[in-house]
Amino acid sequence: MMQDYDYLVKMFNSTDDKGAGHDFDLQHQPGSQDYKAVLKAFVQHELKKEIRSFITVSHSVNPRTMLVTTTDGTAIEVRMQKLNNLDHIWRVTGSNWMTPTGYASADERYRMLQIEEAPVQVREWATQWMASSDWEKHYLLLGEKTYVLIKTSESNTDSVELQDLGFWAGELSVSFQTFDYSKTADPSLISDYLLLEVDYAAEHGVSFRESYSYRE
Repeated sequence: MMQDYDYLVKMFNSTDDKGAGHDFDLQHQPGSQDYKAVLKAFVQHELKKEIRSFITVSHSVNPRTMLVTTTDGTAIEVRMQKLNNLDHIWRVTGSNWMTPTGYASADERYRMLQIEEAPVQVREWATQWMASSDWEKHYLLLGEKTYVLIKTSESNTDSVELQDLGFWAGELSVSFQTFDYSKTADPSLISDYLLLEVDYAAEHGVSFRESYSYRE
């Protein structure tokens, strides 16, 4: 099965949850100076899983960050360090992981709504924020769904577009782009709000990130 490693790295980078710290190594057993052997032992003995694939995703080789996928579909970020003062052995210093449902394709898990299409409670909630003259970013939990609203300022040249969503252990991250077009721009370019219905209960909150800004 092919893995979109870039997408998985982006998912790990998008969360404030950096997982657990570890102090795992092979002492001076055979393989202790081979990061691959230490990585395999860590996943097998500490996490009770089997590696399907792994790659280095950090820019440095020491310390080193590995992205691991396992046979049960789990994605694991493993942080490692070579201890030059301890006979150059490798040690796992931290890890983070997410289950397959945690990184399902975002396209399958949300819909863009017009306010008039939303449930009554959501429509009332969104309408109160639409009355603001400022940029607004808010979310609403309703059952097993999260509703996300991003609206522009009162300027009729401001526009907003969704870039992507990230799902992580009860947390939802929203990346968006903002645009300020000229007054002569085609009105069809303008999107003055985003209202998303997401099939995910973001119990630990929603983070917003402006990933791109364009001004004419």
